[in-house]
This record gives sequence, C-alpha cells and structure tokens, in this order.
Amino acid sequence: MRLGTSVLHNKGAHLHHGCAHVHRRGRLISRHGLLRCYASASAARLPPPRTCNQAVLQAKGAIRAFREAKAAGFRNEGTPQPCPQYWLTIELPVPVKRSLVNPFAAGAGSEAEDLILANDESDWPGGMQQRFRALRPQVDQLIEGYPDSKFLGLLEADADGVGLWTCGADMTLCGQVTNPTFPTLVKLLDGGYGSRVIAPGHTIIAINPSWGNSGEIGQFWERSLKKRAAEIMGEIPGDESTKGASSSGRSQEAPDAGSGLSSTAGAPGTSSSTQQVRPSQWEPLFHCRIVRTSRGGTGLLHRAWPGPWRVYEAPAGNASEIGELVLKSDVRPSTQQLLDVLGEAKREARKWF
Repeated sequence: MRLGTSVLHNKGAHLHHGCAHVHRRGRLISRHGLLRCYASASAARLPPPRTCNQAVLQAKGAIRAFREAKAAGFRNEGTPQPCPQYWLTIELPVPVKRSLVNPFAAGAGSEAEDLILANDESDWPGGMQQRFRALRPQVDQLIEGYPDSKFLGLLEADADGVGLWTCGADMTLCGQVTNPTFPTLVKLLDGGYGSRVIAPGHTIIAINPSWGNSGEIGQFWERSLKKRAAEIMGEIPGDESTKGASSSGRSQEAPDAGSGLSSTAGAPGTSSSTQQVRPSQWEPLFHCRIVRTSRGGTGLLHRAWPGPWRVYEAPAGNASEIGELVLKSDVRPSTQQLLDVLGEAKREARKWF
C-alpha cells in the first residue's frame, strides 16, 4: 500500500530516517502501524457482499490485511490479534448452479447463481466432490498474485473433497474439513503431509470448515484421536463451557436442529467473550453466510478481519435485498442474539403493511 505525501501531511506525519511516523493521540506510530490503522478502517467500512464474487474479493482483502499485520508484528494496539499459532478460518458462500438440478428453481440462471443464497443440502447431490468443484475456483482467486501460490491437490480420497493450497512459503489453505475428514486435518497439522506447516509462524487457513466437537470425531475407541482433536479445537479438559464449541469457532449456543436457527455447514466464528482464549483457538478471518431462524427471520452474518461482526436484514432470504444493520459485535453473535434481532426486524417490517 503506497501512502502519498498528501495523506501523510493530512495525518500529521513526518519523515524520520526514511521511515514515516504519524502523531496519533499524542504519540508516534510507525509506518506499519499506519498501514494497520488503514486496514482496520477499511474493514470497518466494508459493505455487505451480495454476490459470491464480492465475498471472495473481501476475503482476499482480509488475507492481505492479515499478512501485512503479521509482517508488522501486530504492533497496533487497537487491532484484535489472532491466535499465536495463526490458525484461521474463512467461510465463503459457494455459488450454487441450481439450474442443473432444477431449471425452474428459485435462484436458477447464470446471474442469480452468483447471488449469495441460503444453501440447502439438495443443492449438492454430488456430495463433497461437487462442493469442491464449486469452491476451488474461489480459493484459486484468493491466492492469485502471491508468489509460490498454487493448488497442491486433494488429500486422501477424492470423494472427501479436502483440497490443499499454498500461498507463499508461510501460508497453507485447507478446504472443506468435516467431522469424517477431521483426521486428515490432524495429520496435516502434525506434519504428516510435510514439515512446512509446523514451522514457527506458519499460517493455516481452514476454508468452509464444518466440524463439530471432539466427541463427534472418529470412533468411540479412538481416544488418542479424540484427545488430539480436542487440543486442535481448543477444548479445555473438564470445562463444560467448551463442550459443543468447535475449532471452527462455534460457541456452545451454536446452531443445531433444535436451536431455531437454520444454517449451512458449521460456521466459523468466535467463542463467547467469557470463554478463555487459548493458543489453538481458531480466528475467523472472513465470514459471510445467510442465516434463517425458525421465527421466519433471515439475515446476513458478515465479518472481515479485523473488523467486527455484523448482522444485516435479508428479507428475501438471500443477498438480493440487504436491509439495515441490526447488530454489530466484537464477538460472534450467539444463536439467541440472532433470533432476537432478526425476529425484531421482521416484526418492525410487518408494521409497514
């Protein structure tokens, strides 16, 4: 990012030994700190995406902001920092080609298929392989332009749809890990596919993860696997507050069949503010999906690092019509919060009819 002299002068900057410094609330911050401030402000101003392509571009911007902050050592006090091990998640809306399944279905057509929709399992009759074919071009776009960035291939069985990408020498992306394929992620993080990922400071990004908790991983007799899964998911032994919390960031109030909130695959997020922050806790780098409640409310849940979580009205049940911002939070909203704010938004909308 290049900073023109006009920007520097407007912000009260001066040059000292070839390094830009800026006065901020009576103190000096470095050029890297200035970059971080602008990155944070940029994330705070991001509009909610309406198409899958817009979401990918925003996720790419979040990756760029993270890499710049990491290179600067996360020295800006006002910016939330990810976990020391740099385990991150990205939740991308995947374009659904409903015209191939039902040409008369809502959302069919080339333009509508790029719209962010509330995904349904019936959209993916081909299972994880079909999902991967739709996801791969998006991830390829995420890493485009970085040196030594490429798709490395599928891990284990092709039917699992677990892909691996490299983004430079210090970042690895792994797509679509679920409960059945979680052992593949364990093997990756333990260096089973190469030692690069266990190097100090390496970044792992899980794309569209949908795993649950350690109790749902493996068979009941695979105790060592479950123990390792609990470590990766950041569960504290004996702490009931972490039961049901996943490494994809779902809190213990995460959506389930009886929660009143319908969602697609397990959504990355952050744990509640009362939960202990652990080194292995996964930080959501980008998140965008449509949420639907049992009370009829629909909304768009959006977050781009390092900005806050936002919930917007989506009365059409997709991103074709994004309404007002109904919730803004530094931590991922709980299911009850989503039920309350989207239910209230729907009641307010009914008053106009």
